[in-house]
Amino acid sequence: MFNSMKGVVGCRVVRSSTFAAVFVACSTTVFAIESERPPLLQNLSLAGEWRFRLDPNASGRTERWYGSKLPDRVFLPGTTDQNGFGELTTGVSKDAAGFTCLSRVHRYEGLAWYQKEVAVPASWQGKAVDLYLERCHWQTEVWIDEQ
Repeated sequence: MFNSMKGVVGCRVVRSSTFAAVFVACSTTVFAIESERPPLLQNLSLAGEWRFRLDPNASGRTERWYGSKLPDRVFLPGTTDQNGFGELTTGVSKDAAGFTCLSRVHRYEGLAWYQKEVAVPASWQGKAVDLYLERCHWQTEVWIDEQ
């Protein structure tokens, strides 16, 4: 349940020990379920502009980035590559067998932080609310109002 009607959703996306060349960033939606009648699902799309920051040194948690505004901007759904973040590549690479193949234009392996301020509708007050994160990799942590 939300304690307030407005909150900041920050999501840290972590890939396990070997990181993929690119993250597929969260595509997110917040849902509220009405319980008086048969379940009626209301949703609030969180697609669009998000605040963002790469975290190659894994320092965001200890530096409490979830409590401050992140400096960069990305559009979700989308990837770090599509948003122009990471190491610029030639777009072509060689696989383990030596064959030439296409690759991402921007390569990034590491943590990434996403943050969005959300105005929760007043009609959702006192209702169960689910946050659905689609296409996040392996481990995700979410802070709402710095908690």
